[in-house]
Amino acid sequence: MSDSSPTSGPGVYFWQYPTWNLFSMVTWDLTFGLDMLNPNPQVWSQELGPKGNWTPILWRAFEHYHTYAGAKLASESPGAWILLRDALDHGDDNRFPNTTFGPAELTNVDRVKSIVAQFAKQGAAVDDMAAATAGRHKSRARNGLNDAGFHIWPTNYGNFITQLEVDNTSRGRWRVGDKHGLFGRFARQTIGPNHTMFFMVDQEVFLNKLQVFVRVVYFDEGTGMWQLQYIDASGVTRTALNVKKTDTKKWIEARTTINADFTKYQNLGGVQGTNLALSNTDRETDEDIFGFIELQKKSFLYNLTDVVHIYK
Repeated sequence: MSDSSPTSGPGVYFWQYPTWNLFSMVTWDLTFGLDMLNPNPQVWSQELGPKGNWTPILWRAFEHYHTYAGAKLASESPGAWILLRDALDHGDDNRFPNTTFGPAELTNVDRVKSIVAQFAKQGAAVDDMAAATAGRHKSRARNGLNDAGFHIWPTNYGNFITQLEVDNTSRGRWRVGDKHGLFGRFARQTIGPNHTMFFMVDQEVFLNKLQVFVRVVYFDEGTGMWQLQYIDASGVTRTALNVKKTDTKKWIEARTTINADFTKYQNLGGVQGTNLALSNTDRETDEDIFGFIELQKKSFLYNLTDVVHIYK
């Protein structure tokens, strides 16, 4: 993003997938704690942006950043959110043992190929191996997407929502659906035996605030059903969303409003500390792919996807 040119340097990488890359960047910036973002005008200006590459959907990423930038304390944040993702750190010799994949060295191309091959069916790939095995500066000038890197952030991005039992309940996905929206660069899907993802919402975010506005972004593939469950103000498990997919192959934003008490950590679904859960309710049909969860104190002012379904 720091290079405005779509034909040289880091700009080549950025402008091949501008919406995926910008949303990944701003969500990482918020996770890391960056308070101010000052992009080149080519990124936010239609007049100055590269013709054929610039899109107004970039503004959705900026909206998200603007909403949460500077929210360091949970009690002062407008809400909580999580972008579901996996990342293949080929420098991680715990997840990828040297005895299986070879020495965890920056330039070990065979190790990278072996790791990525394990996740190829889930969409993972390395488009520019030279960049994936280069140092921090040179790796930025890559041609395409690299789903593996050396000592990179390995899991979800987010503020004030934590996914629990991550690897036991979900599987990483990459490059899912249309590259022209915000979602699909990263995602996670449900897996057995529970077919449920478990989350803990920071109890400080919604203190003395029972009405919570919720949105879940999912990939509409298959015809199965999924649901979102939470703990209500009386400590009872409730279903906030019960969604049937229609196989449109689009990313869809499902919204609803709930009365919840996230100060009551429960063992929702048998996982201690859980107060929010996404479940595949018809496990025999198909697994469910999710990209994003957001909870806010006020109603949402902008859409994150082209298709938005509001549930009462």
